[in-house]
Amino acid sequence: MASGKQPAHKDFYPLTFFTARGEDVQEKNSTAFYNNAEVFEVVERVEELRRKWPVAWGKLDDGSIGVVTPYADQVFRIRAELRKKRLSDVSVERVVNVQGKQFRVLFLSTVRTRHTCKHKQTPIKRKEHLLEDSTEDLDYGFLSNYKLLNTAITRAQSLVAVVGDPIALCSIGRCRKFWERFIALCHDNESLHGITFDQIKAQLEALELKKTYVLNPLAPEFIPRALRQHHSSNPNKPQQSPPKV
Repeated sequence: MASGKQPAHKDFYPLTFFTARGEDVQEKNSTAFYNNAEVFEVVERVEELRRKWPVAWGKLDDGSIGVVTPYADQVFRIRAELRKKRLSDVSVERVVNVQGKQFRVLFLSTVRTRHTCKHKQTPIKRKEHLLEDSTEDLDYGFLSNYKLLNTAITRAQSLVAVVGDPIALCSIGRCRKFWERFIALCHDNESLHGITFDQIKAQLEALELKKTYVLNPLAPEFIPRALRQHHSSNPNKPQQSPPKV
């Protein structure tokens, strides 16, 4: 967050995470993405913050609430929903447009999920071995771009509230270690909402197991030792089905 001593919110830790497990969508002929689940979560949390505006922050000022996201399509949708609530003074921008600005509170809409990211991974080779698909060099906004992320979180004076998919954030892109630490801090300070830390760990462990135990279609057929001699002497005989238990 921005430097300087600033009063904290009595109900929200300065680093807060709100889970939104939606779907990131890319319209035809568009390079941007949007996530409607995050749109509605952001609007709901902005309304909640306004109801709980601390006296220490002075008079309620919608202009001191910012929402940033890497994608223009998400900006348009959040703005539209806020207008329906007569909250058009809340600043909603792409990250590249908030350089030099400061907000009392900043919401980050991360947008991306494993739904689309997993389809764009590229295989890489190291030491003649094909490794698990890599997402290190792909652009997933807040999941992979440290510069965007740093620009965003340093715009807030008192509160950074992230809205996103914690499993995607902790498993995809260059910034996943940062997000693991961020979410752990939120857990430690009871500011992780919508999912438990144990649930996140279990789902991440399941993803790692899935990577480890991917079947190789080119691997030779496994034949138990007790059957190898019989199999080699009768190569054309069809295998019997295993006995039913």
